Amino acid sequence: VLRTLAEQLTYSTTVLLNHLIHGTSLL
Repeated sequence: VLRTLAEQLTYSTTVLLNHLIHGTSLL
């Protein structure tokens, strides 16, 4: 369970960073 939670957290963080990067590029 902890492993899955960690993976989801890492994935969420990566997605968030990607949105921030692309969002900044678009702005």
